[in-house]
Amino acid sequence: MLTKRERLLLNGKYAEALQAFLKEDANDRNDDTRIGATLGAAQTLMCMGRYKEAEDRVRRDMAVATWTMADHPTHIGLSYWYRSEYKSAVACFREALRSQYQSSAGFGAHFSLYFAAVQRPEFISIAEVEELIAKKLAHWPPPVPSAPMYTAKFLLRQIDEVEYLSHATDGSGKYARALEQYYRCMAHFYVGISRLRDGDRNDFEQCMHKVSASKVNEILVEIIMARLELLKVGSQSIQ
Repeated sequence: MLTKRERLLLNGKYAEALQAFLKEDANDRNDDTRIGATLGAAQTLMCMGRYKEAEDRVRRDMAVATWTMADHPTHIGLSYWYRSEYKSAVACFREALRSQYQSSAGFGAHFSLYFAAVQRPEFISIAEVEELIAKKLAHWPPPVPSAPMYTAKFLLRQIDEVEYLSHATDGSGKYARALEQYYRCMAHFYVGISRLRDGDRNDFEQCMHKVSASKVNEILVEIIMARLELLKVGSQSIQ
């Protein structure tokens, strides 16, 4: 379930969310992974256009973390990306591949690189990222079917968009609705990326609007990225 500060972020009340995340971060210094409220604060800062502050906050905790977490270099990379420092951003996304702990069932860094390759192929090619995703999929598949696994297959064109979206309703039981919301949020983001890859920027932006407005039970980095994409083109304002 979302915390109050996460709900503030999801609802676009960034100033209030930032204060809540900073307060929590100041009170919780025992997390040896150093992600927690730090990433929430960094995500909120980026949604406010304060990219360098977001970078500095993540670097502070990354320096003292016991474990290497892919979320750290990924978020630093995003802070570079939206300052148009694409080479540095891709270097951070590559660094995330070497982290001890990965997001999205181990595919998070791969998906960030795919996002970068579609938009700035001069820094990394789609073919190179597809090879990385295919290798990951072949050598360390998730133990059960999951949104990241289907996303990997979709980006590799092993399944089409209809099949990709159909798996959103695969879940059952108490958390089926939450899992469907999570899956659809992720799926709409990568469908949008595929549309951009194929040259349809209008459909890409429509997908970003869907992701940005998603009602989910956790904050996905894809929601933040969608909002930053819309902010970049002036389709979303800073609150």
